[in-house]
Amino acid sequence: MTRKICGYYGLLETAAPSEQTFECAARNLDLFFFVGTLERMAESLCALRYLLKWDAVNPRAAKAIATDAVLNPSRHSASAAGADVDDLIQWDLELYGLAEGRLDDALRHQVPAGLCGPAGN
Repeated sequence: MTRKICGYYGLLETAAPSEQTFECAARNLDLFFFVGTLERMAESLCALRYLLKWDAVNPRAAKAIATDAVLNPSRHSASAAGADVDDLIQWDLELYGLAEGRLDDALRHQVPAGLCGPAGN
């Protein structure tokens, strides 16, 4: 995830992502109009529906996606297969924390209170 969001520079790395790749990805994350997460798909789609003024989003489909998805927080090259898993996903987890913070901020400041909460999907 960190490499992909960083872009070309991050994809060139052959070992575990570096702090520089994380910083690049974090900068790029700030350029995104909206950041949601798979685990909070229903909230993410609800917020997008509001922000983009979409007519409808099927909340059952969003819940099915979030419930049935198999998460793989990091897909890295075979050259890094022998590395410690914690080292491989360290920056992905940091970036995920930033993404969750962005989602929380959007729900808190850009969407009416309670609209996309557990009862408002």
